[in-house]
Amino acid sequence: MKTNNNSRFTILFFIAATLIALASRWLPHPDNFSAMGGLLFLCGYLVVRDRAVLPVALAALLVSDLLIGLYAGVEWVYLGYVAILALGWTSSKTRVGMVGIANAVAAVAFFVLSNIGVWLSSGLYPQTSEGLRQCFLMALPFFHMTFVSQVLVGVGLVLVYTKMAAAAEVKQKA
Repeated sequence: MKTNNNSRFTILFFIAATLIALASRWLPHPDNFSAMGGLLFLCGYLVVRDRAVLPVALAALLVSDLLIGLYAGVEWVYLGYVAILALGWTSSKTRVGMVGIANAVAAVAFFVLSNIGVWLSSGLYPQTSEGLRQCFLMALPFFHMTFVSQVLVGVGLVLVYTKMAAAAEVKQKA
């Protein structure tokens, strides 16, 4: 895949995507439907083109979490976001078709890591294998929206970026 090396285009696209993802945190939305995972996937995907996207994404995430309010186990959620970012970065080195699979894996990784955090830090479950099993069972009804949002937003952002970058590159050559 040929990519757009125009750093300005990349960072402007990423800032626009960040503003939309941030707005989605305050707009009405289904429980566990979040654009932030997709944004962080895009960040990982684009960081090889322009490293400036990384501080933009991390600042947006941190500031919005501070405004919304921090909670017990937030470090596990951030660990899940690091996994998503890493999968985006890995996907930037493969065919665009792998982006869908990588986002599905990202949703599962986020679910596992964030729910381990719930198990360890919430006090709701005993610190036993049975407590961990119970935690995951109780979380399952919420997973489908996490999965849907990760795949829709993550794939959507990468596809829109690649199409727009290709069009911008053609326009620059003309």
